[in-house]
Amino acid sequence: MAGISAPLFRDIVENCADGIVVITAEGRIAYLNQAAEQMFGWPLRRALGRPIEIFMPEQFRSAHPGHIEAFHRAGEPARRMGDRLLRTYGLKADGTEFPTDISIMESDSGTGTVFVALVRDITEQVEMETRLEDLANTDPLTGVSNRRAFMTRAAQEFAEARRYDVPLSAAMIDIDRFKALNDRFGHAIGDRVLRVVATQLSGALRKPDIFARWGGEEFICLLPHTDADLAKTAGERLRCCIDETSVAATDVELARVTVSIGVASLAETDRSIDMLIDRADRGLYIAKQTGRNKVVLQHPDDADTAQSAA
Repeated sequence: MAGISAPLFRDIVENCADGIVVITAEGRIAYLNQAAEQMFGWPLRRALGRPIEIFMPEQFRSAHPGHIEAFHRAGEPARRMGDRLLRTYGLKADGTEFPTDISIMESDSGTGTVFVALVRDITEQVEMETRLEDLANTDPLTGVSNRRAFMTRAAQEFAEARRYDVPLSAAMIDIDRFKALNDRFGHAIGDRVLRVVATQLSGALRKPDIFARWGGEEFICLLPHTDADLAKTAGERLRCCIDETSVAATDVELARVTVSIGVASLAETDRSIDMLIDRADRGLYIAKQTGRNKVVLQHPDDADTAQSAA
């Protein structure tokens, strides 16, 4: 190679921060650089001649020969394997799996075709992406999902409910007289109340239910596979769990907390998840106007009337 001596080239390959793996046409390991040895936990002397599948989690092994064959037929000089929706993973000698970024190229070694894989361990990158996604989807004060995350999942549940003709309900929840509580005890106590309510409500829900802070002192819950009667019962269970809750506001005073809840179930006329949520919100409005600390079930044909569970 012009300008690069063989010793220099070997030094570059051996000291490359990314793993370099050379694989024979028969799928056996012909070479590992130092980074690859450390990454997979296999010294070259033990890995030499073994099938490349020893570096792959079991669920990826059966498809690997087909991917290599497709790459060979395409005649591309190089290809990046996997993508963000279908990540590639490596397998360490101790059985640990880790996410990878892999580029592969085909070359002629002089004695036959070989494949060269450039492998990067992207564990830190994936962890950072996960943390950023969690931050984007989580309400920082209460630790529950935020409105953005809720709407993404709610739209999916709405589509599934429509497709399979299964019931779906929503509950809109508002802390009663929250402004007065803030004015009397201060925002620090108000924040504590929000956190306590979020924790209590989360604990009273089923695993499939989708719960989030809607904004301010409002929370929202989507109840998959739940009809109107069951949703009303669920709403009453949530109301009761908060009605039994008090928060220490001062050294000698407790702030009693109650919530009002509006509940609605999916109707044939609902063209989007927003229509279901709007109806639950109307139920909440009626609950607030008619005494608070109650659950109101709002039907599609209800205007200013509703059924109350209080």
